[in-house]
Amino acid sequence: HAFRVRPSMPDDEPYDETNVGLDLCETEQSELARQYVLTQQLGTNEEWSHSGPKSISPFAPCASSRVPHILDAARLDSSSVLWDLGCGDGRVLHEAAARYGCRCVGVEIDKVCLEASEKRAEALGDLVTKNCSWLLKDITNLPVGSLGTDDAVAINTPSPTIVMLFVTGHGLCALSGWLKREWETAAKPFAVVTCVEALDKCVDLISIGGSNNGGGNPLFDQALNPHDWDVYRDTTHAKYGVFVTPPRGISVTEWRNQKVTPAPADPESAKKHAPRLVKNALDENDVSAIEALVEMLQPGFFDEASKDSNDSIDSKDSNDALNDSSRDDETLAMRLASALLGDDAGDAYATKKQQSIWSAAEDACHQHRTHRVVHLHQDDCLGKYAPRVRAKLLRCAFNADAAAGDADAASVTGTPCDSGTDLQTSQPWGLTRGRALFLRSAEYHAYENSGGVTDPDHRDTGSVITVSVLLKKPPGLGTAKDKCESGHLGSNPSGGVFFTRDTCDGGEAVTYETGEVIFTRADLARGDAIVFPSEKRHGVTALVGKTSVRRSVVIELWEGGLTRRNRQE
Repeated sequence: HAFRVRPSMPDDEPYDETNVGLDLCETEQSELARQYVLTQQLGTNEEWSHSGPKSISPFAPCASSRVPHILDAARLDSSSVLWDLGCGDGRVLHEAAARYGCRCVGVEIDKVCLEASEKRAEALGDLVTKNCSWLLKDITNLPVGSLGTDDAVAINTPSPTIVMLFVTGHGLCALSGWLKREWETAAKPFAVVTCVEALDKCVDLISIGGSNNGGGNPLFDQALNPHDWDVYRDTTHAKYGVFVTPPRGISVTEWRNQKVTPAPADPESAKKHAPRLVKNALDENDVSAIEALVEMLQPGFFDEASKDSNDSIDSKDSNDALNDSSRDDETLAMRLASALLGDDAGDAYATKKQQSIWSAAEDACHQHRTHRVVHLHQDDCLGKYAPRVRAKLLRCAFNADAAAGDADAASVTGTPCDSGTDLQTSQPWGLTRGRALFLRSAEYHAYENSGGVTDPDHRDTGSVITVSVLLKKPPGLGTAKDKCESGHLGSNPSGGVFFTRDTCDGGEAVTYETGEVIFTRADLARGDAIVFPSEKRHGVTALVGKTSVRRSVVIELWEGGLTRRNRQE
């Protein structure tokens, strides 16, 4: 019961319809508690251990479904300094540093956890490591003024603007008095974010000095909020067990009134925001990491692509190729019918068809040879096996959202780019502010002859921001071969050109095959990214030529929670 939640909401703001006080991360968090706490042998004489004599809380990782709500509740930006007292494996700080580029300080009593935090930060790359500091400290024995003065705890360690705690009720009660004194006296005021329990209603389930010799119940006889904390309960974040005490000098009402209203992300609003080009978003090591992950998830993926390409040239006549295409279409039709009708048909994903018909149909479409898709985020594989790629792509999205033009957005990871004056006057989109954003999907796209995304109304419906990085471009893309008479895309280009359809979008205006004017970005090189609002109409022109191929990696961010399999589930 270390991470069990006691009701911590006012009577008129229950966590859920049952009013039992369990937050929406309870299932995931309880499983982590069982894995890391309840099934472990706790209790050791080791001084620097989460189960040692100095520890006030055992280690269990923060639920992944809670993390975006923590970051949004903290109202982070690039100027923030986030301290995590009892940082565990550092996952909250890793995500904050990757997304916002803010300074992060992790304080932890468990030496093994701290070493894991540092190792994971290194795997995430310079974007994270340069912004993170890790301190092996007993937070119950920090000197007075530790949180209010720069370098008070360690050299080159700025004082926090946000202090986070994800500890048990026992640990929160143990720290409450010291934390309140720091909060009241800090030269630089800071906010406090707690998880699972709030400072004004935390309960010591172990019962500090606990005794019921005098009768009664030490659990329910405890005085709530002895240090007089004022806590803000956001109507959304509190349901995920995230609570905030505003900085000294800002009342709960003022903090509530300062809450950012998210910028609209609907299709009409998306038209107003021009896509942003990020040069050198990924490097060759990143591309290799992505390809290795694709091969791990779908063994033989690249061998199959090579075989198909060679066969189409060397050993198949036009009738054979036509028959292959027909077989692809027949297979696709069978999968779609199976998805829509709920017919098992032996498909690997059959067991979840009734749960998500659209999910199954989308998976079926993505197996067509002309445009295959591999879900890199399934079971968090991108984070496990290509963490630096994930961090870079997240930073692309968040920096582009906050930037005021292409040149600023290009500073995300690579070199400045010159895209002309069309994008230089654009304002920050503000799509990431006031939103708890999750990685909805990370997809590897492989296009072959005739493959593309040509639907005139194609959008990444339901998502907020999309990042598309070119990994392999068709022959001649970005060269004179792509220029056609009177600007028309005809039979000469190899195709595979990224395009959008709104008049403010910049790029080269050309007439598409449908007669519509589109705005192409044929200037993309390997590793370059285009970042855009997900609801903007966009696509990829169809590839032309038997040997033409295009490869890209695409991520989408949304508010819909964790996905473990594809864009829908």
